[in-house]
Amino acid sequence: MKKVNILLVVFNGLLLNSCSSKNEQNEFISGNDTSKYVIIANERIVPKEVFQFVTLNKSDGDTLDIVSCSEYVYSPFGKINNEAELKSSVLKNFSVVRHQQNETLNFYELKYGQSKLILHFDNDTEAAQTSYIINGGLYDGSIVSSNGIRVGMSSVDFYKTFFYSFSEKLQKKYKVVIIESCVIGLKHIYTFEGNRVTSVKFECVDCDWNIGNW
Repeated sequence: MKKVNILLVVFNGLLLNSCSSKNEQNEFISGNDTSKYVIIANERIVPKEVFQFVTLNKSDGDTLDIVSCSEYVYSPFGKINNEAELKSSVLKNFSVVRHQQNETLNFYELKYGQSKLILHFDNDTEAAQTSYIINGGLYDGSIVSSNGIRVGMSSVDFYKTFFYSFSEKLQKKYKVVIIESCVIGLKHIYTFEGNRVTSVKFECVDCDWNIGNW
C-alpha cells in the first residue's frame, strides 16, 4: 500500500510540473505572440507585432530585405508635419536650408556633421501614407531614431528592436538589412561592420523628385 501511495505522489508531482511548464510556455506564447514566426534562410524568427512585418523580399548573400507597414518605417524620427516642428524633434540639432522650387513646393536640406537628409512635407490629407524623407544618410551615433536605432549600436540590440527572436547565426550572416515601407516605398538601409551599425541610409522608391545633387 505504501508503494502505491509513493507512486501516486511521484506521478502527481510530475503532472504538476508538466502543467506548470505548459502554462509558462503558453504565457510566453501569448505574451510575445511567438506563434507568428517567419522562416528566413531556414531559421525561424519572430517579428514583434509593432513592426508589422509583411513579406520577405530577399534573404540570400549578405543582404536581408524585408517589407513592413509599421509607422516607424515612414516616420523614423517621429511625427514631423512641417518645418516648424523640426525644432522640437530629434532632428533639432541639424542645420536646415529650405529649397523652394515653386510657390507651393519646398524641400528641406538638413545637415549635421557627416549626416544629411532631404525632407519634403506633404500636407495632403487625402493622399496615401508617405514619408517626409526623400533620401539621406546618418553616420553620427548621437542621432537616435524614435525607437532607439542609431549608428554604433550593436547588432544584438538592433534585432531586438524589431524581433522577439533572431538567431545569432543570421545576425552574423547579414551585413546589410533593408526595411521597406509597404506603401509609397521608402527604404531604410542599415549597414553592419564588426557586429555594429555603421550607417543608416534612406532612399525613396519609385520617386521622380527633381531635387538635384545638393
